[in-house]
Amino acid sequence: FFQLSSFLVFKSLYSLVSYQYRLLYSAMAEFPNLGKHCESTVCNRLDFLPIKCSGCGHFYCSEHFTFEAHNCPTGSRISVQVPICPICEKPVPTPKDVNVDQQVNEHIQNNCQTPKRAKVYSNACTVPKCKKKELVAMNCSKCRNNYCLSHRHERDHSCERKVGEMKINQKKSWTDSITSIARSRMNPCSAQARTEGDEALARSLQQEEYNRVAPPHQTRNSNSNCTVS
Repeated sequence: FFQLSSFLVFKSLYSLVSYQYRLLYSAMAEFPNLGKHCESTVCNRLDFLPIKCSGCGHFYCSEHFTFEAHNCPTGSRISVQVPICPICEKPVPTPKDVNVDQQVNEHIQNNCQTPKRAKVYSNACTVPKCKKKELVAMNCSKCRNNYCLSHRHERDHSCERKVGEMKINQKKSWTDSITSIARSRMNPCSAQARTEGDEALARSLQQEEYNRVAPPHQTRNSNSNCTVS
């Protein structure tokens, strides 16, 4: 029984860790421009909440942001190291025994009220009644609209229905254009029909003028007249 319980606990932990890694790699593949890589020569890990060194100005993960961890060339001239917010680039005072990631995250959520931060989340979701905004644009490859993380998949924003409506509207517009062209060609009052009518009227008036002026034995018929072009 003890072995079975241990196996179940191990399996649960393994599943949880595997899920977290899959989620991380999925985010890395889907949003390659989000976050920064640790600039330590022995790390280069992608960190979604990087910490800027107050000495050299480079970005590091929570394990290598200290002066000693990345051999900061200017760290020896600074007595106290203070992490820099990656968004507003202001120092974030951190007590000695407090986790740096947690302190920076709290600063971003509560105290980072700069104009630069207000422009970060500018990609609004186009789903009705959804007011979420994201850091990066997520445009659907089919309907071309922008969505949040919750609605970025096609099944979550009814993409097939929207694409179908777009195709119907395009087909209707094309049909209306063809119908309009066909009607204009069949219309007797079109420009070509009016031109031909004007030419026939001019020939008729010219024939009547010849018949009125010329003597009866010199009346010209219509075949001898000049053609009005």
